[in-house]
Amino acid sequence: MKALMLTALLLPGLALGQDLREDLDRQWPLQPSAAAQAIQQVALTPAVYAGIARHDASDLLVLDANGLQLPANLQAAAEQPMAAQWRSLPWFVLPGSPAGQGDDLSVLVRRDAHGRVTDVLSRLQAPAASATPTRWLVDASALPDGVRQIRLDWDRSSTALQLVVQVEGSDDLRQWRMLQPRAELVAVEQGDRQLAQMQLTLAGGARYLRLQPLDGGQLSALTAIQARLSDAASVPADLQWRELTAQSHTPDGWLFQLDGRYPVSAVRVVVEGNSAVRWRLSSREDDRQTWQLRAGPWLSYQLDSTDSVAEPLLQAGVRDRQWRLQAESGAPGATPTLMLGYRPERLLWMLQGTAPYSLAAGSSRVQRAAAPVNDTLLIMQQRHGPAWQPGVASLGEEQVLAGPAALRPPRDWSTMVLWAVLLVGALLVAGLGLNLLRRHRDTDAD
Repeated sequence: MKALMLTALLLPGLALGQDLREDLDRQWPLQPSAAAQAIQQVALTPAVYAGIARHDASDLLVLDANGLQLPANLQAAAEQPMAAQWRSLPWFVLPGSPAGQGDDLSVLVRRDAHGRVTDVLSRLQAPAASATPTRWLVDASALPDGVRQIRLDWDRSSTALQLVVQVEGSDDLRQWRMLQPRAELVAVEQGDRQLAQMQLTLAGGARYLRLQPLDGGQLSALTAIQARLSDAASVPADLQWRELTAQSHTPDGWLFQLDGRYPVSAVRVVVEGNSAVRWRLSSREDDRQTWQLRAGPWLSYQLDSTDSVAEPLLQAGVRDRQWRLQAESGAPGATPTLMLGYRPERLLWMLQGTAPYSLAAGSSRVQRAAAPVNDTLLIMQQRHGPAWQPGVASLGEEQVLAGPAALRPPRDWSTMVLWAVLLVGALLVAGLGLNLLRRHRDTDAD
């Protein structure tokens, strides 16, 4: 019995210090950089992501020539500062209001089915094309969250611009509210020097804006007006995209299957032809799990061959395999294509052991051991300066190790050992009972 109990205690540690290549699906040869720094890094490729089996990517290991695991840490892509993104907006000249009408527009505004302004006509007379503009109507209905900051560009070829304006907002072109009661615009040039303040911050979002000068000022010819997109609509430029085709369509939506453990952080929906749909995106690991909402509802549309597809960001990288896209309102004219964006991670590893080295992935039995590689990197940067970077290792061609056999769930040896211990214990108890019974009979016989 003692031998069986000792075996049960030792079983979990039998694989320690052994060759792990029989427990991994595939590998890629790793060639360290010529500088041979003590810390190396390798960027993960789509082929590597496709080879990872575990949901947390813990089955991604670095091995030496003997199949021994080297210290390694998976590190997310460095955050890149996102430059402000601006979108051009259409604008229209508004005629001046007759005396005594205050803020009444005194115009007829025509809109299409999607709320876009198509024409502005005066109820009294149409504004002359050559007339000096007195007010502007800006159409921001294309932005799902309205507009909170705008940037103007005027014709400054003849004279410097110094103007005080106010900005009002509306969601229906009937009820107006003050968004910026007083803001000064300045654009002056002197020789090769320029001074310009042409941005306006608004107190709230609105689908339509109305700009007019104060203090008797007159507007110059407007050449462009742009709206700053919200940070939630700004997508990092270094995103890579996986294009997914719907595998099936059910009453609950379109179902997609992702081919790897990518850290998905952005989504885009592409539909051929004109469309305006409010989407909802969910994901899960497999059929045994419940769907988790990842994005939405958000509005995505494409009109008149103008690509206006919104790109919502997820809160964190999601490595789920199954994805579901639902149309909460509206109906696409064709089957949607789901684009999932991610930023490639890198694996940091210590240059130890015997070369050649390899990056291995795909296992249900082994996983990456905890290692302080990130802490070591910080120490190196403190010693050599923040510009110090690990060596960049290159990946070779994919090679098969144990193949699909490494992905099969391991046998539950602890359960088998427990049953064996119980069986042996039962046999010992039975043997002791028989022995006592035999002794009792011998005593009675005497």
